Amino acid sequence: MIADIDIWRTARLLMRQRDEPEFYAAQRADELYEAGDLVGSRVWQRIVFAIRNLAERSPVCPVCRNAKWVCESHADRPWKGERSHVSACECGAGAPCPMCNQGEPPDVQWDGKNGG
Repeated sequence: MIADIDIWRTARLLMRQRDEPEFYAAQRADELYEAGDLVGSRVWQRIVFAIRNLAERSPVCPVCRNAKWVCESHADRPWKGERSHVSACECGAGAPCPMCNQGEPPDVQWDGKNGG
């Protein structure tokens, strides 16, 4: 099974690289379904769903909850660091969020709206 974070990464990448990312992903899902690859088709259906959600653009990052940093060991959880968030991980060092903090260098500011 493909991890949720990889689905979201792929959706974001398609949104940057394609004029009609939702159409492309849906077409790919259909092609794989017709070829008998049900697992591959389901992965692309999940990507379509992620593209739709990103297009609506919820103000909260689904991975880090706008903390912009995730746990280095658990990339699907916000990193606590100096912030206080209910689901924040405290087990180790932080890493830039792969969904919303991909710049070079990573953004070190935290917006504080919805995160910790």
